[in-house]
Amino acid sequence: MNSRNDFLGEMKDFLYEIISNRNDELKKGKIVKGTFRNYRDNEEKINSKYRRKIVDKVSKYIKKSSKNCDTKLSLSFSENPKLIECIGKKKKKFKATFDDGQYLVLQNENECFMSYITLTNKSDSPSGIIYSSETVDDQLKKGYNILLRTVLVMIAFVENLKLTSISVNPISAYTLVKNFACELEIRDKNKVFKYSKPLTRNKATDLIDNILFRYFKNDKDDFLVWVTVPKTAANLKRALEIFYNAIQFINCFED
Repeated sequence: MNSRNDFLGEMKDFLYEIISNRNDELKKGKIVKGTFRNYRDNEEKINSKYRRKIVDKVSKYIKKSSKNCDTKLSLSFSENPKLIECIGKKKKKFKATFDDGQYLVLQNENECFMSYITLTNKSDSPSGIIYSSETVDDQLKKGYNILLRTVLVMIAFVENLKLTSISVNPISAYTLVKNFACELEIRDKNKVFKYSKPLTRNKATDLIDNILFRYFKNDKDDFLVWVTVPKTAANLKRALEIFYNAIQFINCFED
């Protein structure tokens, strides 16, 4: 496995090269296509192309880091994935809670998936890239979800967009504020919390337990918070560091 500094340098160079190539294609498309709508359609096609390149790149690191697992892990990019849940030797089709947009799917060589994230591909969305995620019950607490989120931060940085999660549980919001500079918004209550750097574990816990839940005291109120990770060099650096740390001790599917 590459040293930490080698990995950070290689990935940073790779992502900035992607940005340059993507921008060149967008400029050519703007000249050729002409109309604004056609330009947007072309931009979304270009985004899909480079999203796949980013996913393929990080998947190589995931495969390499899981070489000692009984079945290696990989990350794939798809618009219509076949999600298979594996329990022991039994396999069954998994019904995704979130079934629109594009997918990042973490799975093993036997096509058993552990976690997925859906992400929008609308370049003119005011909320940037909106995403939702889900992990198989018996694969929770293995760090898979945060691994996928770091890849989303890379994608959003390349596309010069912010990243927005509609968090329906406090753990999801906690994970983001503890790892990235971000903004939390409770739209129904007209409340916004902004943080210019990741919160410590204690401050993140206090935010969830003692602040956010003030606005969800009524049993009829579902926990619903919009969490936005802005495009900054610091958030990208943090995403790369988290990804690198995660793959040093990656949990196997079988564990």
